Amino acid sequence: MAKGAKIFSTAVGKKVAMALTGLGLCIYLVLHLAGNLLLLTGSTQFNAYAHTLTAIPILPLIELGLLAIFLIHIYEAIKVSLENRNARPVGYQTKVWARTKSQKSVKSVSSTTMMWSGIIILVFVALHVWHFKYGKFYAVQPANVAVGTANTGVATSSTNPQEAQEQVRDLAYLVISEFKKPLIVALYVASMIVLGMHLFHAFSSAFQSLGVSNPRYRSILLRTGQIFTIVIAGGFAFLPVWVYLMFPTPPPRNIAGPDNGMAVVPLTHPRLTHTRLSQSHVLRGGHQ
Repeated sequence: MAKGAKIFSTAVGKKVAMALTGLGLCIYLVLHLAGNLLLLTGSTQFNAYAHTLTAIPILPLIELGLLAIFLIHIYEAIKVSLENRNARPVGYQTKVWARTKSQKSVKSVSSTTMMWSGIIILVFVALHVWHFKYGKFYAVQPANVAVGTANTGVATSSTNPQEAQEQVRDLAYLVISEFKKPLIVALYVASMIVLGMHLFHAFSSAFQSLGVSNPRYRSILLRTGQIFTIVIAGGFAFLPVWVYLMFPTPPPRNIAGPDNGMAVVPLTHPRLTHTRLSQSHVLRGGHQ
């Protein structure tokens, strides 16, 4: 145990830890993107996916593990960056960028801005989690509807935690509503460009840190990293743009009553619901 900790305290060990945690985060990005793209198949599937995740008993432990991997990656990246800077207190007078396929030079905008792109990604992740995981809770009615079945066509928002736990969250409505805002879309696309820059260098660099340095595999890793970057960053950037351009704007909320703490939202878009219910019927408290 102590020997293992000592290994990860060395310069090589820190890079290995950063590479392993980085690849772990890459796996998470693949799974997260696959789940997000379910929105294109309809709100029922997307909400069922989101609800299934929240219903996993060990989800808090999984989230803590993911947070630990994320923090370790950041911690090791900062340590490696500071050690590199201390090893060369006087910076280069000029920087020569890689313009060829020479194996001796891999310097690029991506590789020299890893720390800055990492900071931007950290800020984005914090805002993203706050925005959607802890954002406004819209619930599909009725509260006891089975996930994946037809609903009443009504979403409600609640600030009561107990009510929220008893209801199926209509995360699709929240995502679509937010991605109809130009500023939100612009921020997400810009953040995904930064993520792409980070992944462009990080993917192949991670394998190099793990000892995969054979020139025969280097070109394969670089090409794989490029494809991975385009798919992941491009996929995450595609979704808000597609929603903004192709999805009709959901109707605004109407407050059902001043004392019940609930806001009724009729969902008339086919991607948001499979049935339609008139707003007047909702406000009268009618049910299907």
